[in-house]
Amino acid sequence: MSKKQPLDQRKKVEQEIKETLSEIERFPKEFQIKALMQIYDKHILLNTMSVKISYYDLINIISNAKQAMINMPARLFVSNKEICSEDIRFVAMLESFISRLNRLECFKRLPMIDKTPQDIEYGDDY
Repeated sequence: MSKKQPLDQRKKVEQEIKETLSEIERFPKEFQIKALMQIYDKHILLNTMSVKISYYDLINIISNAKQAMINMPARLFVSNKEICSEDIRFVAMLESFISRLNRLECFKRLPMIDKTPQDIEYGDDY
């Protein structure tokens, strides 16, 4: 799903606000408040609308996760706990999924995985 739907809805609300504000002075006082409350309610509804993940989004999430796997360290630590090598792919998938949801404007605050930076430990060969 592209960002088009949420942005189109937002533009409609913004346009309605502009139109109402330009005409609001002609309304009686009680109708001014009602008109603004209706726009406010629409805006609240806009923020609670569900966002559907499309096939394109899934392909994009998987592709980004595969690309992230290339850049993942061999030893990955999340909140100071080592993640076994078989599970690193899940971390990459979760990060890709979170990133996609963020692009679709699903979060008010961006969630992140607490990857703990670790010093590289070299063996005796170095």
